Amino acid sequence: MKKLIFLLAAITFTTTGKAQESARFTIGSKFGFGHSYIMPYNNYGFHGSWLAGLTTAYQVSEHWAFGADALYSSEGAKFKMGELTSTTELDYLRVPLKAMYLMKSSTSDFRPKLSVGPTFGVLMAEDTGYKDMDFGVNAALGFNYELFEEFWLTTDVNYYHGLMDIYAGNSEKDRNGNIRLEVGLVFGL
Repeated sequence: MKKLIFLLAAITFTTTGKAQESARFTIGSKFGFGHSYIMPYNNYGFHGSWLAGLTTAYQVSEHWAFGADALYSSEGAKFKMGELTSTTELDYLRVPLKAMYLMKSSTSDFRPKLSVGPTFGVLMAEDTGYKDMDFGVNAALGFNYELFEEFWLTTDVNYYHGLMDIYAGNSEKDRNGNIRLEVGLVFGL
C-alpha cells in the first residue's frame, strides 16, 4: 500500500510537461463542507462535515486525468432517538485517488468533469472504539474554470460511500458516508 502511494506521488511530481497549451500537472488547495452520516442507520440528523488539504492532478490525454488528494476530513454522524440526540465525531486523514473525465478540450476555460476512484482513510484519534482504517469509493461531478493563465478554480459535488465496517462493537456493518461541496484553487506546473 505504501509503495503504491509513493509510486503514484513520484510519477505525479516528476512529470511536468505541456499538453495542448495547458499544464499537464496541477497542484493546489481544497476545502469542502457538507453532511456526513454512518450507514445503515436512518435515524440520523444533519451532521456538518468539512475537509481541507492538498489536491493534485496529472492530465494524460485531452480528456483524461488522474489525481490524488491528501485531506484532513472531519466526519461522523448525529443520531436522533426521539427527543435525544447523540453525536459521533470521527476525523480522518483521507487519500482519494481519482480517474477524471474532462468533457471539453484543454484549451477551454470552462471544463465540466466526472471523477471516480477509491479512497483510503486513517482515523486520527486513538481509543475511540472505531477501527483505525476506512476504505470506500468517491464519485464526483464538477468543473474546472481557468481564472488566469495556469490558475484554476475547481469545484465538485462529491459523494463518498464507505465499504468497510468501521465499528466492531455491534452486529451491524457501520460504514461512513458523506456528500460535500468541494472547492479548490490549483495552478499548473
